[in-house]
Amino acid sequence: MINGRWKNSLCDVRAMRGADCGSDHHLICGKIRLKLRKAVKNRTNKREIFDTVKLKQPEILKKFKIELRNRFQVLENLQDNKPSTVESLEQGWSRIETVFKETSRNTLGLRQRERKKWIRVPRLGLSATVTKQEEKTVTSSIGMKNPKVIRESPDRENIYLEIKL
Repeated sequence: MINGRWKNSLCDVRAMRGADCGSDHHLICGKIRLKLRKAVKNRTNKREIFDTVKLKQPEILKKFKIELRNRFQVLENLQDNKPSTVESLEQGWSRIETVFKETSRNTLGLRQRERKKWIRVPRLGLSATVTKQEEKTVTSSIGMKNPKVIRESPDRENIYLEIKL
């Protein structure tokens, strides 16, 4: 017996009836075929995508500019007294980057991903003997939110179902 997940991996299985293993069971030999897949790595450093569409609104653009200007003035005051070296340039760049990211995160926010809506499939329920209570149960169980209910006698010639594709 094998788990359903691995049933396609097991090939050429045979029972070796002649092998004596000291019990009433028989030895089984088989070949296993495994498919290797690429290991999926979790991305820890996910890039933040800011909602830059909001910059088209004049109020938000003005607020963003003012906040950036204020934060960069504080950075300039800190860096006026230090000589420029490679390390200080790297530190300066990381400060500029953090200031820009924090300002963008606070004023703009992150862009929300638009999710595609599921395709709505029309549903049809037909019954000749359903009661009103059973009707509510059936419509809620198959996910019909606002069903259109038509009650008619089943013995009518002008009622028919036509499906066009």
